[in-house]
Amino acid sequence: MSLHLAKGKPRTLAYGTELRTDLKLLEVSEDLLQELQESGLCFKGGLNEEAVMCSSKQTFAVKQVETTNLVLMVNPDQNAAPTPSAPSPQAAPTPPGHLAGLATQAEIHAEASNQPPVTVSAIVKSHFELVQVAPRLHALDAALQDRPIGSLEEEEEGGNPDAAEPMDTHINTDRLDNNTCSSNNDSQSLGKTWDELLSLVQASSNELAAALTERNAVCIDGKWRGIDPIHLGTLLELILLTAVEKGWSLDAIPAVEAGEVLAPHGFSPELTEHCLKIFSKPVLPVGGSNSQEEDSNKDDMNENYENGSKEVLGVYAVRADAVCRHFGLKLFREKQRWEDVNEFEATWRASVPEGMIPSFDLLRGEALVDNEAGPTGQLGVQLLRVHELPRKASERFKFLFSVRPRWELPALDPYIQGLAGPGETTEALLLKFARASQQKPTDPVTYSSRF
Repeated sequence: MSLHLAKGKPRTLAYGTELRTDLKLLEVSEDLLQELQESGLCFKGGLNEEAVMCSSKQTFAVKQVETTNLVLMVNPDQNAAPTPSAPSPQAAPTPPGHLAGLATQAEIHAEASNQPPVTVSAIVKSHFELVQVAPRLHALDAALQDRPIGSLEEEEEGGNPDAAEPMDTHINTDRLDNNTCSSNNDSQSLGKTWDELLSLVQASSNELAAALTERNAVCIDGKWRGIDPIHLGTLLELILLTAVEKGWSLDAIPAVEAGEVLAPHGFSPELTEHCLKIFSKPVLPVGGSNSQEEDSNKDDMNENYENGSKEVLGVYAVRADAVCRHFGLKLFREKQRWEDVNEFEATWRASVPEGMIPSFDLLRGEALVDNEAGPTGQLGVQLLRVHELPRKASERFKFLFSVRPRWELPALDPYIQGLAGPGETTEALLLKFARASQQKPTDPVTYSSRF
């Protein structure tokens, strides 16, 4: 918009009769501006939540910034005609006895009165800035934990009435137009649709899709749902037992045959393949001739989201790390703390399939080994899952230091990774919430609470 200002051609400034003060300015990058103009941006937040703004890929906190200068907003100038600027002749020297400037000011006012004034229609004293933050997924976790598949709550509601019958569920891993799943049963009350989750969860569409994948969620009859971990673990163990009985290699489990065998046990073929995607990687689709080179089942699901394609049932190779992690976590269902880490490790090693070697590296962020021996002279190990810890950095550090007053970085690191938001670093969080100390130059650095 042009105010049609030209050198030597002044205009007066006037305030409109209906001066607005309710307009808000939002500072955005060029990329966000382009997305705003093409598809729009979305503000999200409940009554008791801090609002965020989401693009298709990122989530931003919205910060109000007061300005020291008053910002005047004017409407597009429709009346004033553009006046071409002309070079000003050199002013004549002021004669002796005359005051310079008085006649000049009068001329300026006279010149300005020949054109309509620039009318101020709104005043702005602050603007909004955007700061990229991590997605806030607590609402998603609550939705997926509401009567997940295979849970006791679902059975009480009649979701799985007869374990001897195939489960009446159909898992749809497609990403259709507008990121929605097809709905075959409008009366289905469990779970939430993609649009409902996108409206509920303070995350971008890409971040929400990644979070659903990380949480092993499935789309059943148009509704996204979680799976009870015990139910999922039972299915995994049945798949492994079936592979032994049928003589299948763990590097080549046929999904079709596995689904047919386990259907009488209450697991649909689609749910069986979903379990294979979580704990395995596809090596050969039906009708395919070349092995696929995906790093994990999560990459496969992300491809489905991007391309809207549906994978065919095929052959899967079991991932030893995922299977070992499952059996390690299963031991903590018996007791959340083992007083002898050697006993735990021996029991763990005996529970995994032959040829697999468990390692405590697989339980990083899931279990914590003591740093000092207990009364029995042995190190203990306890369940401590990072996704169950407080989400705020201050609360997270406070809880961790209540569990253990002093931490070495290798033990602390998995519990603070991912805690830093965009633009922050783990080192900055350590400086803010922890105090580093070292008894001797040869000793490892330990961290204790700064507060």
